[in-house]
Amino acid sequence: MERTVNIAEAKAHFSSLIESVAHEGERILLLSHGKPKAALVGVEDLKRLQGGLMTTTTRTVLTHAAELRRKIASRGKKHDAIEDDLEAIRGSKR
Repeated sequence: MERTVNIAEAKAHFSSLIESVAHEGERILLLSHGKPKAALVGVEDLKRLQGGLMTTTTRTVLTHAAELRRKIASRGKKHDAIEDDLEAIRGSKR
């Protein structure tokens, strides 16, 4: 369940909003001048969100590490050339 609340109202009713988020599993989108600025979510929701992000981040890092290992192995480079490959991979993300 999600609802929107403007920030001024959220300030006036902060404690009750926290209770709704913590005990009822509600998600509250905070608005400023009608635009979303932040959200209130319960701790369990936050853990699920962070777990999903961590999984995606970890997968991305592992994919890039495997790519780097393949490049190094295919070129037969010595350890001192690894920095060049790392910079090339970092540069391709920009």
